[in-house]
Amino acid sequence: MTPASHRHSFWGSIAFLLLGCIALALVTFVCSRFHARLAIVALLYLVVILLISLQGRLIVALLCSVVAVFCLDYYLTQRLFSLPVTQPEGIAAFFTFLTSALVVTTLVSRMRKSYWELAHENNERKRVEEELRRSEAFLAQGQRISQTGSWGWQITTGAIHWSKEHFRIFEYDPETDKPSYSLFIKRIHPEDRAPFEELVNRAVRDKSDFENEYRIVLPDGSIKFLWSVGRALVSSSGELEFIGTVMDITERKRAENEIRQLNASLERRVAERTIELVRSERLLRESDARLRESEQRFSRAFTASQALMTIARLSDGKFVEVNDSFARWFGLDRESILGHDSWELGLWLNLDDRTKFWADLRLNRSVREVECRFRTRRGTDHTVLVSADIVEVNREPHVLGFFLDVTERKRVESELLRTVAREKELGQLRSDFVSMVSHEFRTPLGIIQSSAEILEDYLEQLEPAEREDHLQSIRKNTRRMAATMEEVLLIGSFDAGKMEFKPAALDLRAFVRSLTEEVLSATNRRCPIELSLSEMPAEIQADERLLRYIFTNLLANAVKYSEVGRVVRLEVGRTETEIVCVIRDQGIGISAADREWLFTPFHRGHNVGERSGTGLGLVIVKRCVDLHGGKINVESKCGEGTSVTVTLPIASR
Repeated sequence: MTPASHRHSFWGSIAFLLLGCIALALVTFVCSRFHARLAIVALLYLVVILLISLQGRLIVALLCSVVAVFCLDYYLTQRLFSLPVTQPEGIAAFFTFLTSALVVTTLVSRMRKSYWELAHENNERKRVEEELRRSEAFLAQGQRISQTGSWGWQITTGAIHWSKEHFRIFEYDPETDKPSYSLFIKRIHPEDRAPFEELVNRAVRDKSDFENEYRIVLPDGSIKFLWSVGRALVSSSGELEFIGTVMDITERKRAENEIRQLNASLERRVAERTIELVRSERLLRESDARLRESEQRFSRAFTASQALMTIARLSDGKFVEVNDSFARWFGLDRESILGHDSWELGLWLNLDDRTKFWADLRLNRSVREVECRFRTRRGTDHTVLVSADIVEVNREPHVLGFFLDVTERKRVESELLRTVAREKELGQLRSDFVSMVSHEFRTPLGIIQSSAEILEDYLEQLEPAEREDHLQSIRKNTRRMAATMEEVLLIGSFDAGKMEFKPAALDLRAFVRSLTEEVLSATNRRCPIELSLSEMPAEIQADERLLRYIFTNLLANAVKYSEVGRVVRLEVGRTETEIVCVIRDQGIGISAADREWLFTPFHRGHNVGERSGTGLGLVIVKRCVDLHGGKINVESKCGEGTSVTVTLPIASR
């Protein structure tokens, strides 16, 4: 509470005290005027005290009770405090009145406090329910866009849960069709049913994860291709449960099939062209006479062919003939090409490839479908399959070349490979996200539900301290879920490019001290934090928001993965141009196998045990350090602790 609010509360109490005294005086005057009985006067005094208690002014109400006693003594009875008392029943009446006033004041204060606590609890529960509804809506929309459904299967009870997208993929009605294993198997293609059941049975037997691609047959006879992933979860009591996703990959399979057909068509065309060239070559070698007779016909075919064809002398590599298709493709007229070799025309992007091509051709007298990189006169680069043979023209060895531009095909292949790689990456991220959500949300949700049910069923029987414990449990686990969602949304902001570096003047020493106290408070002082600050400028240019993410995550990790009472050290120093921050702990450490995945989303070390976490903390730290123009280095050994060094520039970028 601020000093201003303290002053406001003090003067408000003074005002209520004066108002109560005035009310008691008025009651006293009226009652003495009309000679009211003592019981009626005491009752009216209690009413005044009760009204003041309802305003939440406990101390003021108690003071008014004392004033009321003196009023009774002074105006309406024989003196109690100034003269000796001869009637013991008077003393008993006064003390009975005072005790009643105190009891009424205390009860009213507690009732008012309980009312406001219940109102706050109800508002908080409504807010949590609204957040849960929003999260479920976002998840359903995401599954609809990515055509990915989710499911859960409790092996012991046989209970099965499907998401709305799962129902849509299998074309079942969530209102009338109850999820079951038999209902699921019914849709699987007969040829895929037995292998799938064998895979599932093995996974249940071994309590292991599984992945599988299969087909389903819809009521209208159409077929969908699906990719299903299942993850086995074993509870502490040994009960087995599977959770997983199912993705509709029908469109991807259709695209892959079209690309395979395109490749087959291209290969067939290449084979056909190659056969034509081999046939032409054989005819050319039969005899010089037949070559001269067919020369005119070959020339016409050579010129009119849509294939890229050239003839060059073997001795110097200069072109003696090119067809119109090659000239158009290269971007020069026929006369500008003849008399020049490929080096003079700048045809080859890599001269080493050109040297190797001519060496192989002279050694083997032919080459087939050598992939090369060519550049046209227009400046465009192309991937070309080159086939060539040494033939005789006018009793002189020449090179007959055939070129197939496969640039577009290579582009399609490259896009396909990128698409497949991206699908695998997205599939892994989805799987990791589902695993994280299942682990990080299931436990706090269960605790919240349990505490809420206890409060709902046994509120009147619980002691106030017990009620507060349950409320604290709900608040703690709600904050834990909110922090998890905040980390996921923050990663989304980084990926979408919405986080920017916004430097401003910052007192780093004061900032670090304040942040250290915040972490100690948030972790209930689980581990002491030793802070060491060297001399540094009074202010530096830095982004306070990014620094808060960096130091909060690193200090919280150091405390979380250390035993209770172990010291965590934070050292902040400087060089001429940089701020150097080192966080050291004596915790569980990081294995060598896990260190290469430190900055991979959702990855957690294999030795974390039951400690909660999302696997996003160090990823957020790395993104913030990068935005700040700094560097991060992690050194750790299992069982010996971890040292994280963050280096940040003093001046803004």
